[in-house]
Amino acid sequence: MAIQSVVVKWADADGRERYLPNTTPDRHSKLDFKFHLGATSESYQLQVPLRTSRSTHIVNFLIPPERVASLDIGTLSRDVREQLPWETRTHLGSEVVWLRFNIRGHADLFQRDSTPTTTPFYLNVMSLAETTAFTLYLSDLEPQTEEKLRLICDVASESRGREELQAAKKELQTTKEEMEANLEVYTLTDDKVDSLIDQAVNEIRDEMHAGLSEVLKLHKGLDQAIDELEIYTTGEVEERLYEVQEHCEGLNHPETEDMVLGAQNELENDVREEISDTKRDLQSWYQRRVQPKIAKMIEAKVQAAEGRVMDAVRVNMGQMIRRRRHHGHGPVAFESGQRFRRRLRTAWLRAEEAMRRVEATREASIASTDSADERLFVLSNHDDRHASPLDRQ
Repeated sequence: MAIQSVVVKWADADGRERYLPNTTPDRHSKLDFKFHLGATSESYQLQVPLRTSRSTHIVNFLIPPERVASLDIGTLSRDVREQLPWETRTHLGSEVVWLRFNIRGHADLFQRDSTPTTTPFYLNVMSLAETTAFTLYLSDLEPQTEEKLRLICDVASESRGREELQAAKKELQTTKEEMEANLEVYTLTDDKVDSLIDQAVNEIRDEMHAGLSEVLKLHKGLDQAIDELEIYTTGEVEERLYEVQEHCEGLNHPETEDMVLGAQNELENDVREEISDTKRDLQSWYQRRVQPKIAKMIEAKVQAAEGRVMDAVRVNMGQMIRRRRHHGHGPVAFESGQRFRRRLRTAWLRAEEAMRRVEATREASIASTDSADERLFVLSNHDDRHASPLDRQ
């Protein structure tokens, strides 16, 4: 059974309604849809021709009957017809029957290798292939064709009903088996239940007795461990404190002096280490922060001095040239500005190297002075440490 003039409606992945065909029919964009209910192939077939300037490519959608979840049919009302896009209404006749498919999974897609896959129309067809619910609008059907379609929908509904009935029977059978299994548990006699309860009570009683004996053993071991511990009494603690106090009072003057000198020694070492660390930090800070700034200042001053020297040279040379011309002397040859700047830069680098040598000599003298001060500080402490208490007084 072939049907001409078919319009397909579906919703894409974004929920937007789409239609095929979606353009006004003319000799360039006319699309022929054929909807086949094949008796031999036992499938619903929808043919979509893709027309190009050179040839026509057919894309087939095949839907096996077992994938059809529901198939409904009805007559398109005037109000619903007016809501369709104008381009879609131009493909429909006066009498329209809608056929709504709900399928499980997707339809089988068949196409040739030469089918163009980059056209917008093909992308629209692929959107139809991904949907599981679509509606066909069939216009100007013959009475026999419409009657056959309604019969097919009734058969699909009956087959769906049979599937639902079989599923319900299967569920009832499973429920029956579960109830029979539960009844086997509930048919236990009262004597069996009583024996099980007595057995559980005896097991609980045995566990309680075993736990009580374990607790008693634990208390006994704990008391024994407490007795074996060496715990000082209050009197023993006071006696020990008294011994420590007597020991401290018994320290003579030389022992106290040695303790003080030892503490002083440690303090001197700590101070010396702190001084060394501070010097290193200051030197590092000077190298990281001060020296780059001084270098930039010196470079700026050198550039300014070069500029002033060059200005003075230009002025003096101009005056000299004018005087020579005034007195009738010939021109004089001078060095180029670039060569003069290079010689001036070399002289400045030599002066800078001499300044660095002077700075290194000054730092070495400061370091030697600090070392002498430290040695003097250590010698004075050594003399004080070996002097008698009366001499220090």
